[in-house]
Amino acid sequence: MMKFTLTSFFILSLFIVNRLNAQITRGPIIRFNNLNYDFGTIGQNEEAKCTFKFINEGDQPLIITSAKGSCSCTVPNWPREIIQPGKTGEISIIYDTKKVGKFSKSVRISSNDSINPMTILKITGEVIELIENDSNVSLNNTPIDTIKIGNQTWTTSNLNVQTFRNGDTIPEAKTDEEWKKAGEEGRPVWCYNNNDSSNAPKYGRLYNFYAVSDTRGLAPIGFHIPTNHEWNKLETYLGGDSVAGEKLRNNEGWQTGNGSNLSGFCGIPGGSRNAKSEFIDIQASGYWWSTTNHEQRQNFAYMRRLNDADPNFYTDDTPKIRGCSVRCIKN
Repeated sequence: MMKFTLTSFFILSLFIVNRLNAQITRGPIIRFNNLNYDFGTIGQNEEAKCTFKFINEGDQPLIITSAKGSCSCTVPNWPREIIQPGKTGEISIIYDTKKVGKFSKSVRISSNDSINPMTILKITGEVIELIENDSNVSLNNTPIDTIKIGNQTWTTSNLNVQTFRNGDTIPEAKTDEEWKKAGEEGRPVWCYNNNDSSNAPKYGRLYNFYAVSDTRGLAPIGFHIPTNHEWNKLETYLGGDSVAGEKLRNNEGWQTGNGSNLSGFCGIPGGSRNAKSEFIDIQASGYWWSTTNHEQRQNFAYMRRLNDADPNFYTDDTPKIRGCSVRCIKN
């Protein structure tokens, strides 16, 4: 009998507690999907806007009373209307990118949340100085367009010359046999992609490594062909190899995925001539030589590659017989 009475009392107590809990008002509760947003690297004076989404998880209407940025460069916009239980909303933040450098800012959200009436949202990133055009130099009386990226100045089009700096002619390889033989003998040559001269104005010419490394100089006066270290410096300035490609890729001319060209580099898909003398990847990939030899394989050197619809910037080692585009960097 005692056992039945205790059990009944326990059940009754549990029932009463549950009823009481059910009657307790939780109030409004704001929950954000995330509290941090990283812009990565963005260009100076580019739009920097992000959105933080939230939901009212409480059982009473939610009211956001204010949203204040940690400085005048961080401007939030928040919903003024009441957010009913179970409904969602969003807060947008615009950051002023006039100032170059890394930034870490916050926005303080005040609301009638019954548990945490104040929430801190954070934004981070780095603003980089990008475009600075310069056409004061020329090649064969034709202005050379350049772009300043960080403290480097790059040409904005692929090299399209058939002579060395001293005036000596660089031989053209018009057949697969001529291309292969020049590579096997370590002689400089160039070709049009697909042996089609109409590709030159847009994509420039393809050169083997022996043309790039020739002491007579392939680059115009005041310029040189970049080392792998100089390519690395460009990559690092643009945020690293996993994101730099999108910023280097031109905003038109690619098959399916143009880039933002945020850097002003105007990377175009000029394709390549591989070690088998086959023309590949025009409109799909861009290949550019460095002047750096491979450490172990004497017949290999380093190049850089951009792919269609791909944010990455690749470093490849490849046979020196290969045909790649050439970009120049100011001395």
